[in-house]
Amino acid sequence: MFRVLRNFLINRTIQIKVNDTTSQEFQCKIGVPQGSVLSPTLFALYINDVLEGLPNYARSFQYADDTSIVVRGGDHVEISENCQLVCS
Repeated sequence: MFRVLRNFLINRTIQIKVNDTTSQEFQCKIGVPQGSVLSPTLFALYINDVLEGLPNYARSFQYADDTSIVVRGGDHVEISENCQLVCS
């Protein structure tokens, strides 16, 4: 299984097409292939624990590849400070 996943993710190339112009091929070193049925699962496994350890005044919500972080505070100054702490 490891070799199957490795081969699925390495040595991939991409091209960019705008109107009738296509770029040269570039090696794609990050991410998962778009359109593959396996990609959402691999992405979810990869980011599953990224947001663990958020402080108690912050909460995260995820759907597919979208993530939102909600930060609480007593007033706008505290909320702003808490946002800075979460993002640093």
